[in-house]
Amino acid sequence: MIPKNLNLAKSNEIVKQFHKLDSDRAAAILSASYVEQCLREFIQLFMVEEPQKAADILLNTRNSVSSFATQIDFARTCGWITEDIRKDLDKIRLIRNEFAHNPDQNDFSEIPDCKHFRDFSRTYNPNNLRSQYLLTVSMTVG
Repeated sequence: MIPKNLNLAKSNEIVKQFHKLDSDRAAAILSASYVEQCLREFIQLFMVEEPQKAADILLNTRNSVSSFATQIDFARTCGWITEDIRKDLDKIRLIRNEFAHNPDQNDFSEIPDCKHFRDFSRTYNPNNLRSQYLLTVSMTVG
């Protein structure tokens, strides 16, 4: 299996596109969906025998590792990601859920958890929570 999304150059280009989106809601939901797909492909890399069949059994909706949250926990439990990456993925997931399930959620400034991103770099404006979120997405998939 050749992963479609686990390519650093492609990931950087995709994350740049998220910066250009008009709304925080779109940036949060679409970038988190992209991260989720990358995680699925990452998990599939560890499936040696018939990776597509194993992925179907493990990752489809009727099975136990189908949700983003469970995939994050599964990857951490297997030792495939660090605790810091797990925390970043959970943060991305929770913020995505806030935008996706709360019709009144319009921008990052209304999400208290946004202020607790891991500090990857001092290059972004700490008051621009969208940039911090997308930097977290970029560093997590890149």
